[in-house]
Amino acid sequence: MEIRATNTPLLDWAGDGLALGFFEDAVELTGELAGLNEKLAGVLNEVIAETEFKGKEGSSIVTRVGGGKSVRKVMLFGLGKPDKLKLDSWRRLAAAVARLAKKEKCKTLAISLPVWNNDPAATAGAIAEGVQLALFQDNRFKSEPEEKTPEVERVDLLGLGEQEQAIARASQISSGVILARELVSAPANIVNPVTMAEKAEEIASQHGLQVKILEREQCEELGMGAFLGVAQASELPPKFIHLTYKPEGTPRKKVAIVGKGLTFDSGGLNIKGAGSGIETMKMDMGGAAATLGAALAIAQLKPDVEVHFIS
Repeated sequence: MEIRATNTPLLDWAGDGLALGFFEDAVELTGELAGLNEKLAGVLNEVIAETEFKGKEGSSIVTRVGGGKSVRKVMLFGLGKPDKLKLDSWRRLAAAVARLAKKEKCKTLAISLPVWNNDPAATAGAIAEGVQLALFQDNRFKSEPEEKTPEVERVDLLGLGEQEQAIARASQISSGVILARELVSAPANIVNPVTMAEKAEEIASQHGLQVKILEREQCEELGMGAFLGVAQASELPPKFIHLTYKPEGTPRKKVAIVGKGLTFDSGGLNIKGAGSGIETMKMDMGGAAATLGAALAIAQLKPDVEVHFIS
């Protein structure tokens, strides 16, 4: 999927789906919106009036545009009261837009939202994150569906200028989130201490991080009894993972991110009966997954901070 910021005017954009955002009680068709409404033969006015759309947070409307127009479907979204909104509101709204666009089988999508806090770069980044994370699907363990829903192939962010750097940064952050999701979602016969260590080594190799994996013998020498005790019942060896990101020059400060990496918390299988949620115990390594995801993102973002990732 391609995400790009463009100065293409609303009136000139053509594609499958056009998403427009409105603040609550400020649903007015002026300027470019008035011209778009005229170009679409009054469709915007009609749908706003018929549905009594007020721009309330979480509200949305989608309507098909007929007559061979340049836009196939128009989607209206409510942002809510502007004084109550944070940047995350744009991220969440973009996610809602992306999900609806996919449901409506839009291969090309344009998003036109108000600029948050007079900051086009932050707005573009939040929208890009929301779109990418909403459209991510982990299909590794699913059979092929009989009918595939068309994927969103291109997303244009209108009215934000050129924002390649902000979109690239959003993609770097999203890659870390997606890695964490994939690790948490995988079953324990796929994600275990050995494969977690291999993933850490892969991140280090591809992105220039330092990596140190402590084996059982090294952990015994260091007196890590609690850590070894948890791993004692497994046929797989424990792995203590330490990744390090170091910026060029002197770091502004040093921080550590620590995540629990118990890849399956049986907790005593004999006392966990039906309905205990035993199938979710693969997620007890969510802390380590978040730590590796953060390592992947930070290695790409390259902040001026030294970061240690321990799991």
